[in-house]
Amino acid sequence: MVALFRKFGSIFGSSDNKSPAKGLSLQRAVSDLLFEASRVDDDVTLDDTAIAKKTLVDLLRVSESDADRLFAESSLLENRIISYQPLTNLINKSFTYEDKTALIRAMWGIAHSDGNIHSFEDHIVRKIADLLYVSHTDFIHAKNLAKNERNP
Repeated sequence: MVALFRKFGSIFGSSDNKSPAKGLSLQRAVSDLLFEASRVDDDVTLDDTAIAKKTLVDLLRVSESDADRLFAESSLLENRIISYQPLTNLINKSFTYEDKTALIRAMWGIAHSDGNIHSFEDHIVRKIADLLYVSHTDFIHAKNLAKNERNP
């Protein structure tokens, strides 16, 4: 049976050779997730972009020009992500829990930027929080902090 799977793998290619995370940087992973949070409601606003770039600068300690470049790369159609798993795996290996909750808070900030949380925005932030193992309590706390920052 194992031989059959190996033969099948050699015919169709091994998943090890075609890893979607191959060459993926932590910076691009975070930028891609932030872009997804901004585009999921089909309305990428200047506020969305500003929050995402500020998060890249603050969380990853990159320059503003690097944040601009990263976000521009993430926004290209050919760079759209097809799976959150490689991104969140890399983030889980590299980020502290506090960094992960800061990322979720930034994603909530993007969702709140237009004053209305679209169901797709809620879904993506919830999904990413689950994949990053952010507790539900911290997930809700980040949501409330982002909402209060928007409407003091």
